[in-house]
Amino acid sequence: MKNFTLVAVTLFLSFANQANADWNTILRCDNGNVWVDVNSSQRTQVQLVSRNRQANHYFEFTLGTSLSSAGGGDWEVTWSGLQPQGVYGPADFQGATYSRDFANQTYPKSLLGDYVQTYKEYVSFFRVEGDALKVQVTRRDLNKCVNNAYDGRFGRCSQGTYYVAYQYVGDWIFKNCK
Repeated sequence: MKNFTLVAVTLFLSFANQANADWNTILRCDNGNVWVDVNSSQRTQVQLVSRNRQANHYFEFTLGTSLSSAGGGDWEVTWSGLQPQGVYGPADFQGATYSRDFANQTYPKSLLGDYVQTYKEYVSFFRVEGDALKVQVTRRDLNKCVNNAYDGRFGRCSQGTYYVAYQYVGDWIFKNCK
């Protein structure tokens, strides 16, 4: 019980720190529809915020990406990650990665036409080509259903799974970052 309490308190404090963070915008792209923030009290924490509806639609519906958050009328998406060296201004930002582990899924998920039992997803955002920012989605440690055979009644891959170490999923480039 003590271990569970410690983990619960640690997770709560981690989420509370991020929710109460003082985010400062250091980079704006795509006519202000996309920006990178840094947590002013923890300069290794950065987040990419997108209100670009076309890009967000592509990430969610074309690539099947798990969105870390989606907001109200502006359809806002946020991915947060760490950059080991602190970010104090636009020139300091190099990139970060948001990751999510889907190792404990009960039912296979359809991703790009394949049923996948378990996987890890990575959304990386980083500078490219001078004034551009790239968001790249990859998946690792995938366990896909053999012959894409999924038995929805029992919630499993009916012919077993096979392992795929790495899968490039897609990317989007935001321009005019200043």
